[in-house]
Amino acid sequence: MRVGTGLFDLQEFEEVESKLGTPLHFTVQFTGRKSQKDMNGSAFGLLAADGAGLPVIADRITLSITVPLGFGQANARTAEGRAAIGENLEDVAAGTFDAAYQRVAMRLIEGGYPDAIIRLGHEFNGAWSPWSSRHNEEAYIAAYRHVHQIFREQSEDFQFDWTAMRAGWEEWAVDAYPGDDYVDIFGLDVYWKVQEGDISWSTDVWERDFLPVLRSHRVLAESRGKAVSYPEWGLSGADNPAFVEAMYEWLASVPEDGAGGLHYHSYFNTGEEYSLENFPNSEAAYLRLFGS
Repeated sequence: MRVGTGLFDLQEFEEVESKLGTPLHFTVQFTGRKSQKDMNGSAFGLLAADGAGLPVIADRITLSITVPLGFGQANARTAEGRAAIGENLEDVAAGTFDAAYQRVAMRLIEGGYPDAIIRLGHEFNGAWSPWSSRHNEEAYIAAYRHVHQIFREQSEDFQFDWTAMRAGWEEWAVDAYPGDDYVDIFGLDVYWKVQEGDISWSTDVWERDFLPVLRSHRVLAESRGKAVSYPEWGLSGADNPAFVEAMYEWLASVPEDGAGGLHYHSYFNTGEEYSLENFPNSEAAYLRLFGS
């Protein structure tokens, strides 16, 4: 099973490998989405700044990098928010930000990642992003295809991971599919979170709220001849090794190759909210299941 991590700091990255007792194959990173400057600045920091760790390991790691499909903040739950998102996506499709995207593509190439996996406009089926596809499916598709072309003009080896959220998959994702020529991997971000109103974990929760989406997502990927990925998966709010075990069993059940096969996965081990160091039982389960 090809394992990834969301860590960037090279020392921390190597510490995770030491804990696991096995090399990591992928890392999932993010460019900024506040503005063009934020996106380009973060790409510089990841790939070109003095001491940047990613170029050091470019010969042995696959980089999956999240690239915004628009900038700022938005709320697709309101008519005003949807209108603003639509205008934003139209600007992207019209070429307003082409130079900024070209710079990100060149940073990747110069940093040793001409074959990076581009998570373009990830979690598009959520309401929070300035590229939300909710009620803006056609605008999202046009913007996605336009930026896809910009990256492909710089390197034909870039791969594109069309990453949805688990929540809202059935309701909002399928109608925003950019098309087979624009997608290489069907991604899905999968989280279990304890929030106000949530019920306690049980196998019923997994079988009711998780498995149907995981199956539906994989079936669609297989029908389109695409691999699947889980670029972000994790837990927050409570120590829950049962969720880690359930995810392991699902990942182990997915074929390694071919249509519907597992391309990569990455635990979102970032920040206080998700770090496994704060959930010792879950960390122990992760190391036992995914380590050597």
